[in-house]
Amino acid sequence: MNFSRENNFDLIRLFAALQVAILHGYEHFGLRGRNGAFDFIVDYILAYFPGVPVFFAMSGFLIFHSFSRNNNIRRYTKNRFLRLYPGLWVSFIVTLIILICFNQIDFENLFSKSILVWILAQLTFFQFYTADLLRDYGLGNPNGSLWTIVVEIQYYIFVPLMVYLISKMKMVTNHVLFMLIILSFLANFLIGSTLNPESLKFKLIAVSLIPYLFYFLLGALVYVNFSKISKFIEGRAFVTTLLYILFYLVFSKGLKLFESTYWLNLIGFLSTILMIWMVFALAFSRKKLSKKLLEGVDISYGLYIYHAIVLNFFIERFEGSGFDIFFLYLLTSILLGFISWKLVESPSLKLKKVISNEANNTRPKNRQDYS
Repeated sequence: MNFSRENNFDLIRLFAALQVAILHGYEHFGLRGRNGAFDFIVDYILAYFPGVPVFFAMSGFLIFHSFSRNNNIRRYTKNRFLRLYPGLWVSFIVTLIILICFNQIDFENLFSKSILVWILAQLTFFQFYTADLLRDYGLGNPNGSLWTIVVEIQYYIFVPLMVYLISKMKMVTNHVLFMLIILSFLANFLIGSTLNPESLKFKLIAVSLIPYLFYFLLGALVYVNFSKISKFIEGRAFVTTLLYILFYLVFSKGLKLFESTYWLNLIGFLSTILMIWMVFALAFSRKKLSKKLLEGVDISYGLYIYHAIVLNFFIERFEGSGFDIFFLYLLTSILLGFISWKLVESPSLKLKKVISNEANNTRPKNRQDYS
């Protein structure tokens, strides 16, 4: 399935990353109640557009697209690695330098078992782990937003396995997607309603893909059926946004039947479906808007992985809090995101083309190219 290369995914990712960064700063700098206009923006605009579920849904669409075009496991793995790890590793080096500067890590405990395990976790796929020695720094985790990276890596692994099983067992893709979406939502509901959030079981499940898989697969469902449903998506930004906002106003703000949280009831699940419909309608309406505004610059990933580092730094560095500190934190995060894109992510992503060209050159000439 091919979709228009002109779309607004970069712009939506940027808005999603900003939403996460703004809400985290708003909460941890204690800004609620200080400015009515800002409270309104947070509660009645940003709350409607939860950044992490948006990331997960778009990831489902784009990763399924990536694997369907390049189902060579080695090439797929290299491409996913280049998308994620260069920026992540550089951000970890920045985190480590800051912790050393704040004497949170000194040369004596740098080589302790606890810190070495933490370093290994940050460089692999256990970024949710925090060493006890670092618990009194900032918010208790040097970069608390990285739990989503753990989930994203699980998505990367899940897609080839799922496609292989569907092919091997000759199942209908849509049937499998629908079944897994329902099962994941039910798991999400049961986990959120029955487990103690402070329990180890909850904390471990909360960094697995199980309770969030439906976000990802709803995006995959859009991709798989795009040719059939595109007429309900392309150019439908206004209608879908209006429908979603009305649903949210009535059932969340009005009737209080669900809240903006990762742990959903049935009404919240229906709201998520409408939100994802809106997201893809925004992506495929006025398709040149993102290119016109951003000119191919995508700082969303860098902004996301750096904002918690900056937030912790500012909490440690400044005793007070206010809008001046908040905006300085936000601008610093955006600047680091831009630097990360220019110096790390963009050069790394260019290597994907080199890998693709090398793979194409090694294929037999009479083999049809489906990538």
